[in-house]
Amino acid sequence: MCLQPEDHGEIVPLTAELPMTIKDTEEGSPQKSPSASAGLCTTRYLLLVFLNVCIAVVVLYVNLVRTGPCGGVEKVKDFDEAGMEEPTAGTAVDNLSSSTFSEEDAAIEATTTTTPPQVNYVDYILGNKMTNVCLVQGSGLCSQIMNIMGQKILFGDKGRGFIVDDTHYNYRWKDGKTGVLHGFFTPQFPVLREGEWDSIIRPRFHTPPMGQVVGAVGMTGDYRDREQQMEVQWCPGEGYRGFFPPIYGTEGEEVYNRFAKETCDNFQFNDQAKQEIKAVMDENNIPDIRHTKSVAFHVRRGDKLIGESAAYPGSDYVDKLLEVAKRDKTRIDDCFITSDDYAAIDEIKQSLKEKKVRCKIHTVTKDTEHGSDFRRERNGPADYESTIEFLTEVSLMSDATYFIGTFNSNVGSVASLMRKCHYPDAPHYSNSYGVDRDVWYYRLH
Repeated sequence: MCLQPEDHGEIVPLTAELPMTIKDTEEGSPQKSPSASAGLCTTRYLLLVFLNVCIAVVVLYVNLVRTGPCGGVEKVKDFDEAGMEEPTAGTAVDNLSSSTFSEEDAAIEATTTTTPPQVNYVDYILGNKMTNVCLVQGSGLCSQIMNIMGQKILFGDKGRGFIVDDTHYNYRWKDGKTGVLHGFFTPQFPVLREGEWDSIIRPRFHTPPMGQVVGAVGMTGDYRDREQQMEVQWCPGEGYRGFFPPIYGTEGEEVYNRFAKETCDNFQFNDQAKQEIKAVMDENNIPDIRHTKSVAFHVRRGDKLIGESAAYPGSDYVDKLLEVAKRDKTRIDDCFITSDDYAAIDEIKQSLKEKKVRCKIHTVTKDTEHGSDFRRERNGPADYESTIEFLTEVSLMSDATYFIGTFNSNVGSVASLMRKCHYPDAPHYSNSYGVDRDVWYYRLH
């Protein structure tokens, strides 16, 4: 939603008549009275005021035209139509090439707080030129993380406020009430909690109940309140990804570093998530692979193979490992394998054996898994056990010495970005490698 401060006044037109200071002589010729000089000054002053008011009205009109209501996902064609001016000098876009990381920037200390920043939402909204609310619903978790970061970058460079509402998303913390962002991660942007839309935002900005907003967003791609003060975008909002090519580009180190900075600021696991992840690792006898020479393989199958990706055999992943290990003269001790299809686990095991890679193999993938189909799963509540097992896999992908997967997968994209928080100085996207392509990229669909 685009939110603008309330109007506290209006321009009052000048209607008072100017004082007459000129009188006619007997011959009919106008002559200045003793007060003529003062009257002339008054006239000039009022004319200047009137001209300034006219100029202010014209400027206001131009700004309203340029930054009017944000276009919906299906309607957006460029920044002007979307109410989004291109970022100007001094924004993060100009500094994109200087995005570098140090150990201090990475900030991966075990003391990561689980307490999100407290926000007065009304003051936050009114304090920004506009505020966009990213409504999280549908789509996979890593896809949502990429969408949130993409929209945050776009709207942040625009100078807008940014709020996320994940209260209608099917992924939640184990209490069934806390949203996925507060439950597992470290968001530094405002995230609404259950009921806060209806109890805080709705009374102040006269919006309908969130349940109606969810329906409107799902049908039209966006929702604007009746006063045109705020806009909600459906967070999958992939139409907004189309803004990236002409402004940011979509691939390579600069774009990767920009997204990695957002990841390390907002999407590291918080303390309670770390405890849950450690419990899954202990249950599956998986060591802390940050202290060994290790590799994490991720093989995406299932519905990903329907028009989005080729089926890369397990041998491709092992060949990529051997290429990197030979370059670094590294002997791999632990191999972690994850997939939504257990057949891929068997493929990599077999290839490791054939190529004489003698590592200890770990996985949390069950032999009953035969490819996910998110189209069947997206509308129901996510099973907590499956959620924490999946996040354990993502954690291990980010912790291993090397990550080998596919960059056309949102899981692979997020894992490689998280790795920057742990390995800020490692080469090639913090030792992340794709069997589909060599260059990391931000998918436009």
